[in-house]
Amino acid sequence: MKTEKLYLGVFLMLLLTSGCKKENEAKNPFNENLENGVLIVNQGSFGKGDGDLSFYNRETKKVTNTLFQTVNGRPAGDVVQSVSRYNGKYYIVANASGKIEIAEEGSFKEGGVIKPLYQPRYFLGISPSKAYVTEWGTDGLTGTVAVIQLSTLSITKRINVGKGPERMLQKGTSVYVACSGGYGTDSTVFIINTTTDEVTDTIRIEGAKNPNSMVIDTTGMLIVLCGGKMASDFMSMEVQPALVTINPATNQVMSKMFLTGTYSPAGNLCINKEKTVMMFSLLFGNGIYSYSQAQSKPIDKPVINAPAYALGIDPKNNDIYAAKTGDGSSPDWVFRYNAQHQIIDSFQVGLFPGFFLFNQ
Repeated sequence: MKTEKLYLGVFLMLLLTSGCKKENEAKNPFNENLENGVLIVNQGSFGKGDGDLSFYNRETKKVTNTLFQTVNGRPAGDVVQSVSRYNGKYYIVANASGKIEIAEEGSFKEGGVIKPLYQPRYFLGISPSKAYVTEWGTDGLTGTVAVIQLSTLSITKRINVGKGPERMLQKGTSVYVACSGGYGTDSTVFIINTTTDEVTDTIRIEGAKNPNSMVIDTTGMLIVLCGGKMASDFMSMEVQPALVTINPATNQVMSKMFLTGTYSPAGNLCINKEKTVMMFSLLFGNGIYSYSQAQSKPIDKPVINAPAYALGIDPKNNDIYAAKTGDGSSPDWVFRYNAQHQIIDSFQVGLFPGFFLFNQ
């Protein structure tokens, strides 16, 4: 009887220990529920490999920096470009490292690496078994979309597209790829069929330059932001930024609206939760702009006269997040505004914050 009680006690102790271990594995060392907030990608200093992520808790307003390093004992990589959440994992794209680090959804523990990639930019999950990654290529002019087999973390194919492919947007079995020109110039949006992994169409946007980001609005139209082209002296714009409306049913350009009087390329097109109001920013200097399809007049001045190297709209409450960068000598800042463009607060993050991911 004593022996049976001893075995029973050992069994219960092992069971409890196992349960505690599984519970601890699902948590992260910084004791935050990532569902409550926003991930901020900090690119870090080029060549130093110190790119990482920050976490902002919407409920407590607490900021936790260097997430990946805190959990895994090393930074995420050199020039971390973006992060995507897909099928229970985070995919952290490190541009200069030529890789994607994978982190588990609950704990943020490392879960594998995808490489080699050539100046990767953005990740898009297509199905539980497949993803796409945009690449600029080794020369910054040879654009491809890498097809990733997620079960093996291997690259099965590269699809040739335009120069400097940036953001992607999926609609049905079509993925639209904005080609920003990379280290050159481009004016195209490529369309890939996700069943065949082949290019099925190319939309050329005449008169506009360097499309970089896209959204679908409440009418079902594809809105593309073309960043524009700087003059050779880098002091003015040779081609102004433009918002281009494309009908995804026909892939025809329906309209183009150019900005006036800007001195910088534009980027970071995002949309509110109702999909009625779009915002974007100048990449250098001050200027956060707003646009809606009901607007017919030219876009000639910003609604927020502030810098936004990165820009995002929280789909939970339409709060606007804008990142201000410095010279790399000290941590940078994120500013929050409400939907009426009034400042709410600000918080400090890492070096060169360049991307927001809103958990919801």
